[in-house]
Amino acid sequence: MQSQTSYSTKKSDENFSLEKLYKAITASFIYKTENMEEIYAKIQKNLPDQKDFFVNWFKTFPYIADFNFTQAKECFLTAFNYRQQMKEWEDIFYQKAFAFFLYIKDIKTAKEFWDKTSDKTKYPFFYGNPEQQINITDFFWTQFPPKMFINQQKMKAIAVKDFQSSSSNPLQSAIEQCSEKDVKTLLKKSGIEKNSFNGASPLYYAIQFKNTLSKGSDFFARSLLQEQVNTYLQNPEFQKLPEQKKQEIIFSLKVAVKKNYIDSGLAQIMYNARYCDEEEISSKTEKLDKIIKILIEKEENPDNFLKPSGNGFFNTALYFAGELDDEKSCFNLLKNGADPYIKAGEGAFTIIKNGEKCTSSVPNNFIYRLINFKSWKTLRMYLENFPSLAEKSMTQKTPKFNITPLVFFILNTVYSAKNEAEFSSMKKLADIMIPLFISAGSSLKQNTAFGSAEELLGIRR
Repeated sequence: MQSQTSYSTKKSDENFSLEKLYKAITASFIYKTENMEEIYAKIQKNLPDQKDFFVNWFKTFPYIADFNFTQAKECFLTAFNYRQQMKEWEDIFYQKAFAFFLYIKDIKTAKEFWDKTSDKTKYPFFYGNPEQQINITDFFWTQFPPKMFINQQKMKAIAVKDFQSSSSNPLQSAIEQCSEKDVKTLLKKSGIEKNSFNGASPLYYAIQFKNTLSKGSDFFARSLLQEQVNTYLQNPEFQKLPEQKKQEIIFSLKVAVKKNYIDSGLAQIMYNARYCDEEEISSKTEKLDKIIKILIEKEENPDNFLKPSGNGFFNTALYFAGELDDEKSCFNLLKNGADPYIKAGEGAFTIIKNGEKCTSSVPNNFIYRLINFKSWKTLRMYLENFPSLAEKSMTQKTPKFNITPLVFFILNTVYSAKNEAEFSSMKKLADIMIPLFISAGSSLKQNTAFGSAEELLGIRR
């Protein structure tokens, strides 16, 4: 059965559509099943004034799909010689051509194409050295998606090689390769304090790397999407736009990322290249746990690296691992002296209770972060294994911080449940966690800006 964008050679000339044919080639990949010579003959018959351009351009796709870059280049150049026939297809043609010639490292030809564009502002990366202004690998594989290639095994091998990173820092490479032996050797030679990976400590980087690896390619794909969105959100010029325009841009961006990275299978390949195959996740996560433990034990002070996280907040390795619900890393950090009470900023928390607004500042320390990020596995580990360490925060409150961890937990679980199913799930969690809070020194009766834990639980019962 053909897809909606398929284009059969059996269709009559009356139904000939250049737009549908383009989609059939670039989305349904009809060159895998159709006789393309018959397709080219249809173009020659139905577009006598544009046939030289479109036949040659459309030939580039099956050639690229077969990794026959020599023939693809020849067809691009021939099509370029008939560029006066392209008309409204100029943008698409040049985008594909730029991606191709940059990828095969023919920068001279790519610039020659650019010189002929009618609107050079559409391709600003050619105002300097394009190799330095765009990610050529990303550009090629989003223009020519993995699914278009005929030999999928060969495609994956080439794409994975393209996306594999090669760090100049030996310790970073050892972490990425999950090599406990190499990490130990390097630490013995140079120690840990001399290493920094793009503004992060080796320990912080290892925790971050493990988080992405352990959650698989779907999480990686969602992270790519969020990364693209964040790039726009951090742009001062973007913030000046009307709210409706911003929403339109973000929506269009999400659609494009979904199409170019997720639906195309590119995100899966990028994850395989940078992290591992899916079947290796479990074993590599275990290796990274061992490496993180080694790095923690080598640190004289596990809190010596502070990474700003915006709005006056910052992360220690412990706070970051807690945010990610990485209970093993948190356990080892706490065991080796990480401080769960470092002041890392504060935030306001507000709810409507009985029709009235209740608010309080909340300290950004370890236990409040665990609750805020719903890191329930790590919270349980903390209360079960370090109750004496947690006890200090259980009843501690001030006029400014008129709240306790137990009340904050209840407000973020059973009290704020949106429906019966969610309430039931949160109640099961509370039934496990509340006794642990009490064992660590919490009081059900202690009053706060939001009432006592006992009162809040009574309201939801």
